[in-house]
Amino acid sequence: MRVLVGHANYRFDALADALVGGDPSRADACVEIVSGTGQLTGLLSEIFRQVVTVDVSRQLLADAPPGLGPSIQADAATLPIVTGSVAAVVGIDVVPHPAEIRRVLRPGGVLALVSPRVAEPPTLRDIPTVVGALGGDWSAVELKTRWGRWTLMRQG
Repeated sequence: MRVLVGHANYRFDALADALVGGDPSRADACVEIVSGTGQLTGLLSEIFRQVVTVDVSRQLLADAPPGLGPSIQADAATLPIVTGSVAAVVGIDVVPHPAEIRRVLRPGGVLALVSPRVAEPPTLRDIPTVVGALGGDWSAVELKTRWGRWTLMRQG
């Protein structure tokens, strides 16, 4: 796993580049899992054309700022998302469900796991285990921004 240390400007250009690699076709749809009140939704909306937030808590979704885009009350283990339809799945301090991530990501899609506390060790203890659980050929890179530590996993 490579570690990129950089300080992106307020628009998070380095993060955007890491997520979509300058390819506009990769910036279509993103799912923010375990989104809560949408801590990342505004940021992700600067990068992706559509961000769908998913959380099991109806109350947390209701407490999100208005106008952030569609939200769905659901468990991240069974996402009500069309197979192969999203460019990225993003989650804060969450251990994903690998089979579900593989199912909803389109080819070349990105799984981004975020720990907002850069100075602390990552909450996601064992990224190589997550990469292994995803199956197939995945690579991981870590990007540290002012907002947090992002681990980006891409298939292929």
